[in-house]
Amino acid sequence: MTGNRRSPESYFHFPVSIMPFVYSRHMCGIYFNQVVRFLFGLESRDTQAGIKAMTRDFARTSYALQACPGFLFDIEFFMVAQANGLKHTEIPVHLNLDHQVTTIKICKELVVSFYWLSKIFIKKMTGHYKQQNALDHHEEDCAQECHIAADDWGLSPAINRGILKLAQGGIVKRVSVMPECSFANYLLDDLKKIKDLEIGLHLNFTYKKKVDSPLKFLFFMFNPLISPRFKKSYIQEQIDSQLKAMQNLDLHPMHIDGHHHCHIFPYVAPLVAQTAEKLKIKQTRLPTESSLWLSNKFLLPFLSLFAKKSFEKHQLNYRPFFYPTLKLLKDDAKLRKALSRKSGFEVIVHPADEADLHLNDCADHYNHERVIEYKSLTNL
Repeated sequence: MTGNRRSPESYFHFPVSIMPFVYSRHMCGIYFNQVVRFLFGLESRDTQAGIKAMTRDFARTSYALQACPGFLFDIEFFMVAQANGLKHTEIPVHLNLDHQVTTIKICKELVVSFYWLSKIFIKKMTGHYKQQNALDHHEEDCAQECHIAADDWGLSPAINRGILKLAQGGIVKRVSVMPECSFANYLLDDLKKIKDLEIGLHLNFTYKKKVDSPLKFLFFMFNPLISPRFKKSYIQEQIDSQLKAMQNLDLHPMHIDGHHHCHIFPYVAPLVAQTAEKLKIKQTRLPTESSLWLSNKFLLPFLSLFAKKSFEKHQLNYRPFFYPTLKLLKDDAKLRKALSRKSGFEVIVHPADEADLHLNDCADHYNHERVIEYKSLTNL
């Protein structure tokens, strides 16, 4: 519930001497509201009224997802409600003004508003405010501040050992397996013994494949000389082959994602979503973190905009996404603080207890960094 100063039942009480000030503020508010309604598809004609009331669960979720620390934080409440179809009512406002003192500096607020409106818009488009990602898992996430997911099981012995130790310690709660890799079976029996551990399929379209890098695979998907029919056939063949490999390992995937996030690529995402629906797999991964837009991984949130439609069409859910940087992983205190703010998020890690990829003819450049991740996570 929010206040609406522009409701027909609202009224202002003020002296005639400040009428020009009140009118100018009123018109600025109307113009600003028109921009907000255009950008976000909202119906409210007053998103910035100070009067707000909400349930405890909604407040907890909204504040957990909130990014804006200033004037526009109100809009994020509307984003959470809109993204999840929650009910919203407005009440009229009785406003008494006796002077024209204001803390708002128009020029400064215009610059700040442009920045935060852009940032909130990107978060909306990438599904950041979706309630199922945080509120539906509230009870689970109260017990654990975030949901740490370890990737690349099967890529090397050191990776398997690192993931296993962290899972046995209760730090890692989700493991993504590459079932066709040489070491997929190494220590797997020990991994299966861990109670309440989520094991899923980490689809591989690049490692030891005919297109051996994410960029080459992306070019393959966009190559106009290759027919869409061939692309879909190739992708489905890879998916089916890796699902069969999971069965051979006696693993039943609870989620499905992709090595190098190739599961969100064109042609791939719809087939992944269709396959997941057939197998009644309900969880995937969508790299929508806003900071990715300003990194060398900017293609991930861009491709996620399109993959999101396929996933939601086939009721494939996903949690908010967080990639801890190496700089953050090297500072235990900052890492703990960052994770404490990520309740309900899927935190992606790639640990290994030693750097052994070079011994296994693996071209993956992310090698010694895995050891840094492992040592940092053991200190949590």
